[in-house]
Amino acid sequence: MLRPPSGKRSRLWKKNNIQNPHQLSFVPINFQTQDIKETLFSAGYDPSLKTLFIWESVTYYLSEEVVKQTLYFIQKNSGPKSRVTFDYFYKSFIEGNYDFYGAKELSQSVSKTGEPYQFGTNKGQIDSFLSENGFDILSNFTPDELEKKYLFAKNENAIKKVYGFAGHVYAQVKT
Repeated sequence: MLRPPSGKRSRLWKKNNIQNPHQLSFVPINFQTQDIKETLFSAGYDPSLKTLFIWESVTYYLSEEVVKQTLYFIQKNSGPKSRVTFDYFYKSFIEGNYDFYGAKELSQSVSKTGEPYQFGTNKGQIDSFLSENGFDILSNFTPDELEKKYLFAKNENAIKKVYGFAGHVYAQVKT
């Protein structure tokens, strides 16, 4: 049986009177130690259905091999036109380039957790990376594009800034 939200998410939804849509499921997984196929299938996943995989705040903690394996699973085990959305970091940041907005501060903060960043793509290369791994890009927002689209007020003043090395992509399994 697919699981409804729990913990903080459940309390937040209850506080704001948000109902969990019956088709929405949260399946926790440790991508480094658990098998995605086994985890999803044991949670009731139906590979014949069109599925949206929301993979937020995860990829940069994984090895490139695990990222590719997960994309391969999605490509081979989901219904037609299934999609994935996730945020990603630039490889140069992961390799120590702290010239981007927020890079030095985030790097210092993360170094205390003992869980280093591992995966990133070269700036401008997420489209080709996903294409090589069986996906068509539907949208790809660079840091500048995210700010312009979502973080500017009507008077064109920035409300907030995003990390200068993090983008967000939305892609569909190639047909």
